[in-house]
Amino acid sequence: MWIGCAPALTPRSAIGGAIQADLGAARRERDEAKADAAGKAKAIEALESVSRNGDKRGRANREAHRRIQAAPASDDASVAPVLRQVLEGGR
Repeated sequence: MWIGCAPALTPRSAIGGAIQADLGAARRERDEAKADAAGKAKAIEALESVSRNGDKRGRANREAHRRIQAAPASDDASVAPVLRQVLEGGR
């Protein structure tokens, strides 16, 4: 059906246009959600890495304190008693 020089929109073509618009919006939302999820995944990976590193440092510190406490006093030199006190008691 023609009105003047431009074709008139039939209800069927109007519905098709609305569907295409909805499809485009849904695709944009999907793409934004994927990008958001990727960003969150990277942040989670970084936090897990920081946590693992903190755990490693904690284990190393506990082991160092254990060795210091287990060392005999005869191992102490002139500065070592002060250092031992600081490391053992956090003084």
